[in-house]
Amino acid sequence: MVELLLRAQDIALPEGRGYDPDENPHPPMEPFEVFRDARVTATATLVQHAPVAPAFAFRVASRYGSVVVSGDTGPSANLELLARGADVLFHEAIDLAAVEAMHAGAAPEHVAASMRHHRLAHTTPEEAGQLAKRAGVRLLGLHHLVPQGASPATWRRAAEHFHGELRVLEDLDEIEVASSPRRAVPRRGWRSLSSVRCTPRCPPGRSRGPSPAA
Repeated sequence: MVELLLRAQDIALPEGRGYDPDENPHPPMEPFEVFRDARVTATATLVQHAPVAPAFAFRVASRYGSVVVSGDTGPSANLELLARGADVLFHEAIDLAAVEAMHAGAAPEHVAASMRHHRLAHTTPEEAGQLAKRAGVRLLGLHHLVPQGASPATWRRAAEHFHGELRVLEDLDEIEVASSPRRAVPRRGWRSLSSVRCTPRCPPGRSRGPSPAA
């Protein structure tokens, strides 16, 4: 017998948010639940990656803590709300100056169109740091880094704004979310009880850093 390990399904957007893939791909909204079982709860929200729509960020929470994955997005108030108080935020980052330099020699109108997209649909390390600070996350892990091969100092600019733990991630990095289940504590005045550190193995309660996506 083959055990079902993965089931794909469409995500139904909450009604009444004014979503339109062309005119309003990123309306303000509260996070909404997309999955729940005995171990985890997953919530989602729309983020800004026009012209690709819908684009989602996800939060997975368990008794060990919470992890948020931004997906491809520009700066997003929806994502900030989703990430509020999370243990770990995995966020994409782009170096706009380096990307623009890669267009050297291209027609000016093509460069302008490309850079308009990148500024709207992606996030600089500084912007990711600002969002992580406002959301109050404990650890910011930058991934899906564009362009590849940029100096680590480029991504460390997030620390100009975010003063929690910052990681510049590589494929197969692992982050411990919590080593034991956390106690139930009131949301008001909530403090994380877990510790985060990169490790060579991944027992229960750890999260593997997302691999870069196109």
